[in-house]
Formats: sequence, C-alpha cells, structure tokens
Amino acid sequence: MENEALKQAFRNLHAKITKNVTPDSVIDELVSKRIISDKDFCDLRQSQDATNRCRDLFALLYSSSHPETFIQLREALLLDKYHEIVHEIDKQLTELSAQQSQQQQQQQRHPSQSTDGKLLSAACNCAWRRSVLLLTGIGDSYLGYNTFARWRASKDSNFVTVLLLLLLLL
Repeated sequence: MENEALKQAFRNLHAKITKNVTPDSVIDELVSKRIISDKDFCDLRQSQDATNRCRDLFALLYSSSHPETFIQLREALLLDKYHEIVHEIDKQLTELSAQQSQQQQQQQRHPSQSTDGKLLSAACNCAWRRSVLLLTGIGDSYLGYNTFARWRASKDSNFVTVLLLLLLLL
C-alpha cells in the first residue's frame, strides 16, 4: 500500500473517522512507532474532547513528511479494533486504484489528451494546414501560409466551402 493513496482514502473518510474513533490508543501506537513526536503527543493530549483530539491528530498527520504515516495509522486502527473503518479505507483504495487505471487507459486510447499527444496534435494540425494550402493552390508559393491567411481573411473568399469540402474528403 502506498502512503499517498492511503492519505487520500483517509481524507475521503475524514468526517466519519473523526466522529467514530477515540484516538487515544491510536495516538499511543503512533508515538511508539515514532510517527508522532513527544512534543506533538503532549499537544494532542491537551484537548479534552475526543473528536477534537482526533481532528488535531489528522491535522498533524496530513502535514507529516514521514513516509509511512498512513500505513502505520491503518495498522493502529486494526490493532484498536476499528475493522469496519479499515474495511472502508481499503474499499476507498480499491476505488482510487480503479479510477487511476481508468484514467491511464483513457490516456492510452486518446493520446492527444496526454502531454505526449500535444506533439501528435501539432503534427496533425500542421499536416492539415499544408493540405489546405496545397488544395487551394497557394501551398507552393514562398509565403504560402501568409498568403493563405490573407486569403482566409478576405471578404470575397469562400473559406467555409473549402473547409466543408476538406471535411467531406477526410
């Protein structure tokens, strides 16, 4: 399990967890694993209300740079008999993983929407311009594109007709 994916799953279930978890034993477990420092432990113990203590714990954990913060939090919840919440977190992980793989598949099917596809899109756009220039008979002039732009901007041109013709040919 990746820590960042778990972090996202915990964020998605933040409200439910803060309402249903009494964080004392979880905090103790995270202190023993050196996820929470002694100073932070003392700060967390200041709050009398379990819900606020849980909120403070999550605020601390979301800003943590420890590479296993949420992995250890998940394990602490399992030790503290919060199996239902861990099950929901695992379900969130499955959904997040499915969303990521779906996005990757879409990017593979539609490369013009990915960063690599920008190059492909630019090449197609350039080829389209060249085709229009050649079909209109101005593609072989030295200033072909500038001539094309002037032709397109002129009021007597039939630019729309040429574009429709090209679309029919494609």
